[in-house]
Amino acid sequence: MHELRKDYLLDEWVIIATGRFKRPKDIPRVKKKESLTKCPFCPGNEHLTPPEILRVPQEKKWRIRVFPNKFRAVSCNGKISRKSGPFFNSKTAYGRHEIIVETPEHGVQLCDLSTERIAELFSVYVQRLEALKKVPSVEEVSLFKNWGKKSGASLEHSHTQILALNKLSEKKKKELRAFSALKKKDKKCPYCSVLSSERKSKRFIFENSSAAAIAPFASKEPFEVLILPKRHVKKLSELSEQESYDMAFVLKRCLLLLKKKNASYNFFLQESCCGKDFHFYFRILPRITTRGGFEEQTECIINPVLPAEAAREYRAEFKGRVA
Repeated sequence: MHELRKDYLLDEWVIIATGRFKRPKDIPRVKKKESLTKCPFCPGNEHLTPPEILRVPQEKKWRIRVFPNKFRAVSCNGKISRKSGPFFNSKTAYGRHEIIVETPEHGVQLCDLSTERIAELFSVYVQRLEALKKVPSVEEVSLFKNWGKKSGASLEHSHTQILALNKLSEKKKKELRAFSALKKKDKKCPYCSVLSSERKSKRFIFENSSAAAIAPFASKEPFEVLILPKRHVKKLSELSEQESYDMAFVLKRCLLLLKKKNASYNFFLQESCCGKDFHFYFRILPRITTRGGFEEQTECIINPVLPAEAAREYRAEFKGRVA
């Protein structure tokens, strides 16, 4: 199969070329990384990280810790300077960069935690997201997770990162504009419409009372997943306790399939900002293939796995399981 497919909202295209890849079950297994002698995220090594911002206690120890990234990508101090010219335009990368250690147990993946524990992690996400949005000059707060060698992760101990920056990304601007334009045209939320349409397709993976997962029509990566609240919700903070639990259940089951494939992945949260309307979601991007020259030159990704086939494998992971 060779087909060009467009993103639901954005003018971004991918090529679905199923002949370029072995069957999904033949994905090469990745060797497990060896544990670090002194992991800075393990209990007893708290002195190796900056002073913590927040912790969820467990008896006399902790279950979740949050602290500044020791090797942050942004500056926390100084003026937000600006230099301009015909070709040279820059300013201080100002903001905050934090680490959320999801579990004290080294080697335990996020999908190994109970649904209740993942829902509890969501509540920590909310606390830090809302706090960082209030930092002066911050325009965008990104929450993301890197897992596995191909994802860009440098440490094996399971953790999430939050980066608050004094610039709104072009990607976010494009998506907010596209969302607004389509909503104005159709008089309804585009992602609510996507969910309604995909429910009838082979790309639909699973739904419970308040969350749903789909393999996007124009998936940029093999086994990409979009997890959305079924109710029109702008931010993670607007979910009820039951809705958080339902979404945690869906995220866990999807990540369990990737664990079975030993697949690296990134996931990120995309939600409303700047007071704009939006329908928030989690997106999981497995890192199974390697992008080459064509992708870099054209920004048109080649995906060798049919989204409907990926959805079929995910559905098997959910079979017989109820949140």
